[in-house]
Amino acid sequence: MKKGTKLYQFIKSVTAGPLGSHLAHFFKQVEIPWWSYPAVEFCDSLDARKLRIFEYGCGSSTIYWNKRGVACYTGVEDDYRWLRAVSETLIDGKVLEFAPHLQIRKTNYVLSHQRNFKEANVVAIDGSHRYQCAKRVVAQMSNQLAIVVLDDANWFPRSAELLRTHCEVEIPLIGHSAGVYYKKVTTVFIMNGKRLKGLRDVEHRVLDSVEENFETHISTKLGNTQHGV
Repeated sequence: MKKGTKLYQFIKSVTAGPLGSHLAHFFKQVEIPWWSYPAVEFCDSLDARKLRIFEYGCGSSTIYWNKRGVACYTGVEDDYRWLRAVSETLIDGKVLEFAPHLQIRKTNYVLSHQRNFKEANVVAIDGSHRYQCAKRVVAQMSNQLAIVVLDDANWFPRSAELLRTHCEVEIPLIGHSAGVYYKKVTTVFIMNGKRLKGLRDVEHRVLDSVEENFETHISTKLGNTQHGV
């Protein structure tokens, strides 16, 4: 994460300020990601029992995945105080395989945990070195990967553009957030629509419109290909 950016200044002000010593209590109060509410609703529509999460940047999202009882979670974090505060709230978690890890060095952060990364069907990019993390997704993604969630996509246009050129459908989800006072852009990139359909929770209907848009998108692409466009 580059020094001087709004995100860097915000994170450091939280961990170094008066709230820093009370982060664990804060995380217990905010048990959903600091993503836009529409993005959280999108993730609510996925069947937690089928989700294998790989996340760059631990925090309230870690608690959210843990509370939902996803099948597997691997999180990478480079701020010790932040990770410790998160870990203190996870004693009663449901995750079958839970592994939050501290990685200070940039290379270790971006390239950590190869096996868990390759097995993930959801990757969230919400921490440091976002462009490098997006490059890893593009270079190493497996056919298991259904979606990539990029938070603050408007602040990281290079990361968004890279994922955009390799996804099937891009869904910018704009709205307020639990953790900040302004509207956020949390973008979901559908990397494999068939995989995404297999992850849906049949009790939620939020993915219906996504599926319709995806099918229209694919039909349009096929039509253009057949006509040589």
